[in-house]
Amino acid sequence: MKLKIPGRTAALALAMTMTVGTGAQAYAAPVAASQVPSALPATGPAIKSVKSSVAKRTTANLRLRAKSTLQSSTLRVIPNGAKVAVLDTKGSWDKVRYSGMTGWSHNSYLHALASASKTPSQTARYTTANLNLRAGAGTNHRSLGVIPQGGKVTLHRVSGNWAQVASSKGSGWVSRLFLSSSAQPSIPKK
Repeated sequence: MKLKIPGRTAALALAMTMTVGTGAQAYAAPVAASQVPSALPATGPAIKSVKSSVAKRTTANLRLRAKSTLQSSTLRVIPNGAKVAVLDTKGSWDKVRYSGMTGWSHNSYLHALASASKTPSQTARYTTANLNLRAGAGTNHRSLGVIPQGGKVTLHRVSGNWAQVASSKGSGWVSRLFLSSSAQPSIPKK
């Protein structure tokens, strides 16, 4: 709540403006007793608790909805790969802020951003089967080659059940269900 004191605020602003450039000292006239409120207001400003937000990235073009239901109106469409701030979660819905707008989006299309503090050894993964390296995240994308079982890849990011990796065959997407953080021991053939 702002208290308005007639004349005084304008006089101080004018005095400060005039003295900044000249280096002179400003003097404010004493306030008359009739201009000072005798009591504070009965209700103070509302203080809202602020939850910290978590940054996530969209894995598809995602609807930002007014409420946490599929029947709710669409406020806008958030583009694939956009960074959003998650403010709250209610079941399978996240309350998100994107480009100054707040609404609800289904959290199956939102994934946490990779931590910048990871070391390369933490992002190394090994394939547990022969894997198609694909041009995009899905079986509908063309194969760029096959990474053999036990092949080492460097994990860049995850989108649902797909991982974007760099490998000896190049960069692309593989099913993250067939990646392990440790190398599998080779089983000798009989």
